Amino acid sequence: MSKSTNIRSLRNIHFVNLKSEELLDAIENKQIQCYHFVAGSTFYFGRKELALINILNNGYAIVDSTILAWYQSIILKKTKNHVLRGSDFLRFVITRNNQALKHFFIGASGNQIILLKNAINILNPEFNFVGSYVPEYSESWENLAQEIGGKTAFIDVDVVWVGIGSPKQDFIINELSKINKCKFIAIGAALDFVSGVKIETPPVFRESGFEWLFRLILEPKRLWRRYFFGNLWILKIFVSDYFKQMFRVNVD
Repeated sequence: MSKSTNIRSLRNIHFVNLKSEELLDAIENKQIQCYHFVAGSTFYFGRKELALINILNNGYAIVDSTILAWYQSIILKKTKNHVLRGSDFLRFVITRNNQALKHFFIGASGNQIILLKNAINILNPEFNFVGSYVPEYSESWENLAQEIGGKTAFIDVDVVWVGIGSPKQDFIINELSKINKCKFIAIGAALDFVSGVKIETPPVFRESGFEWLFRLILEPKRLWRRYFFGNLWILKIFVSDYFKQMFRVNVD
């Protein structure tokens, strides 16, 4: 399975550095089935989940976090890694007007899917939206994958967008790809943002690395634990990797 040569590894996760046009070309033309938009929370969950790391590396892992991009830039001493937001990529695909691709969406609620269809129709009435499914809520990705696989046949579907939370969605698309030939994209909160269910973080917060703070203010009960422990861990390993790198430079 061939991957792009523009790969940057961070803590055993191999990220591809692609722009929207390049990623869409990969989805249309490459054999890789699974594409994962990786934010800081996914990176945090992967710290002890070797299975998750393997899943990300078997597909395309895309940086969806300014903090991770900065981390890579400083530790790897390369130009700042390109951040590709899941919501920006979804809007890009919607407005491309490529009717050849047939799109299917797996979302978190019926209301989200209805609003998403309305938003897509405004952006591009000719977008090929062929179906959707909303599974029953479950903490178990195994149960979700079994339900989705049992009740949804991806016949005559090219791309399946899955936005039901990380890392569940990453495990789910990996499982579904074993029995389906279409492409799967773990897109996270992008479905909420494009549909308008949730307020999207303003550019000033995203570009400054404080998207997590904006979202925490809006949803403190749901996100405080993820961001508190996740950000502390990222800060810890950043400092650790930075000083390890400095020590190697001084020794050399």
